[in-house]
Amino acid sequence: MKIYICDDMIEIVEAVKAECEHYLQAKNMEAEVAGDVFFPDELEEEDKRPDILLLDIDMPTSSGIEIKDRMEKYEDGPFIIFITSHDEMVYEAFGKNVIGFLRKPVDRVLFEKVMDKAVDFYESRFLSVQLPGGIELMCRDIIGIKSEHVYSTIVLADGELSIRRSLKEWETLLPEKDFLRINEKWIIHYAYVDKIKDDKVTLKNGERLAVSRRRKLQLRDGYISYCLRKGRYR
Repeated sequence: MKIYICDDMIEIVEAVKAECEHYLQAKNMEAEVAGDVFFPDELEEEDKRPDILLLDIDMPTSSGIEIKDRMEKYEDGPFIIFITSHDEMVYEAFGKNVIGFLRKPVDRVLFEKVMDKAVDFYESRFLSVQLPGGIELMCRDIIGIKSEHVYSTIVLADGELSIRRSLKEWETLLPEKDFLRINEKWIIHYAYVDKIKDDKVTLKNGERLAVSRRRKLQLRDGYISYCLRKGRYR
């Protein structure tokens, strides 16, 4: 994991770098941490791109908003945490990979919370399951899985795959914080939930599914927990 800090004040860069190192030590994690008072163009290269970017919103040499816009064009761009002393700029700074904001000077407790979220996002990118034939499928691409007798159909944004695997087996393979079995026939991914109403859940692909009575409360609580963890508020 690569963490990069960009702020026009070197003392902020060094202070945030120290917070990163303290966080990594406390979590017993390893990562490459670097930073500077400018954002080098080479960090847009795929092999040098940071995974987590702590970025000042308002810099005289290179706007944090502009950097955010540049990084958003990459499918696996960095997860951005903005550092700011200008609250009025926060609304301009929202974006698909912006997951949090920190005020200067950085508070350690808040820093840990937003870094927990960034690390969770980062790790979620690489969660995968193995399919027959040695095929690796990324969990983030799975909308849901439906049972078809002894087979199961994996529903993806760009199609479906059928394999011989039971839903019970899938429950042991998929991360329970991201997936839930809502009835005898379906497991769904919280990321693709569009609406929950009464005993029905609508997915973003338009699929409308029944939720068993004993799973209704679990679905609601699990989805709220997922949204809070991912910074999504519905």
